[in-house]
Amino acid sequence: MKIFKGFLLYLFFIITYESHGQKIITDRPDQTESSSTVPKKSLQIESGMLIKFVEEGDISLREIAIPTTLFRYGLSKVIEIRVANQYINIKEKKHFKRNFRNFRP
Repeated sequence: MKIFKGFLLYLFFIITYESHGQKIITDRPDQTESSSTVPKKSLQIESGMLIKFVEEGDISLREIAIPTTLFRYGLSKVIEIRVANQYINIKEKKHFKRNFRNFRP
């Protein structure tokens, strides 16, 4: 069991050391729109969610984009492939204002 724990600790430090030197460019709350590219043969994954509420007059909109995922893969020093994926759910509500001023029994 001690050997297994030691191996896991060693693996953790190796992974941490290898990933620590990478430069990740993100422009949250949206997906990256940066002019820089990821290094050649590197894969960068951005994932998150976006929630937007809009109210105009008696109508309110709720838009949820989950998950928003962007995959970036470096083909060369200056060329990369980007693949984006997201599911958007939009709900609209109309609020009725009740006016009792002119109410007569």
